[in-house]
Amino acid sequence: MKSRAEKGHAFRAMHEREGAFVIPNPWDIGSARLLAGLGFEALATTSAGFARAMGKMDYRVGRSEVGSTSSFRAGRQLRNHLASAASVASFERKSP
Repeated sequence: MKSRAEKGHAFRAMHEREGAFVIPNPWDIGSARLLAGLGFEALATTSAGFARAMGKMDYRVGRSEVGSTSSFRAGRQLRNHLASAASVASFERKSP
């Protein structure tokens, strides 16, 4: 598994390539799988979407609320899935 620094360097490199850097924002695990399967190297997340799902404005959700919600656990599962999907997509692009 890549270190946090290695992931950061790889993400920065995506921004420095020629052409547009398109980073879609999935709203659930299904859309994340679909987007990763289409070959996107990175997927965004949304703090505003999480906050609004809790009936609050962006930046108004405290750490204790985030850590205690099922949405946070689902988000953690999504993040882990995205990391796995990105690794698979990267491997598939490099394979002959």
